[in-house]
Amino acid sequence: MVELDINPLGPKLQELLAHMTGRRTVPNILLVGKSIGGGDDMEELDQTDTLVNKFKEIGSTRITEVEHRGARAEMKRQRRAA
Repeated sequence: MVELDINPLGPKLQELLAHMTGRRTVPNILLVGKSIGGGDDMEELDQTDTLVNKFKEIGSTRITEVEHRGARAEMKRQRRAA
């Protein structure tokens, strides 16, 4: 993890990230060097139960095990309490 707003190379890293992934915004989640989106994208993939499949699809044989721990219920409780 790199804090782009703190790291002296932040602006150059952000330019490189945009060139490599097409995304300048952060967070930018990379899996095996491929951008799979940001925070909103991860939430949508999780809520539609496609996140595990995305990991398996991109990771291919590099991903040997994926466990969904059911964090969605806890996240929903936290949102309701906020």
